[in-house]
Amino acid sequence: GNHDYYIPDVAKSGLFEEIFAPFMKSDLANYTLSTGYPYCKLLGEDVALFALNSAIPSLPMFAIGKVDARELRAFEALLDDPLVQDRFKVVMLHHPLLPFEHSRVEYTRRLVNASEVLDVLRRHNVELAIHGHNHYYDHVEVPHLGKPGTLHICEAGSTSVTRAHDEAFGGKYNIYHIDGKELVKIETFLFESHETGFLPWREHRLIEEISTASA
Repeated sequence: GNHDYYIPDVAKSGLFEEIFAPFMKSDLANYTLSTGYPYCKLLGEDVALFALNSAIPSLPMFAIGKVDARELRAFEALLDDPLVQDRFKVVMLHHPLLPFEHSRVEYTRRLVNASEVLDVLRRHNVELAIHGHNHYYDHVEVPHLGKPGTLHICEAGSTSVTRAHDEAFGGKYNIYHIDGKELVKIETFLFESHETGFLPWREHRLIEEISTASA
């Protein structure tokens, strides 16, 4: 993951991509560069899942990220492909797209070209961006720059955290409910204990779920 990438030799070797290769095969491979990114999974008839790599080698005590300029251009071309344009678009990357208000050292752990990445997502009407890095529950809504719509930027937290002074920093994961090409609801589960595991913590309903019952 991103911690491995902080070491130049590990990043250069492509060890992460080698180990996780079976899960990184793109359904639109002609846009994927030799680095393995960006890649895309077409999920059902309505959803397209994209992956960007923001992890880069960093100096000691730094944890910065950057999406490679070539990968970002390839990703933008991928978003223009007719096979994904009308789908609900989900983008995943490690580093957050917006500043983290709870960090005292934001400069040393930021996504260097966050504004450029965010601009691409907003212009291409991406509906959902999910990230990590902060280990903190967050959900921010940003308007599109293309047609009317909203980009939801979300983080659940780190699933490996077992203790936290604040539940927002606790171990969590999200389930995103997408129906009719709309983000309907976000369910968040919080790690309680090794005995009980993860329990429901928060439910954010964005729109009423579309009823499938006949009139």
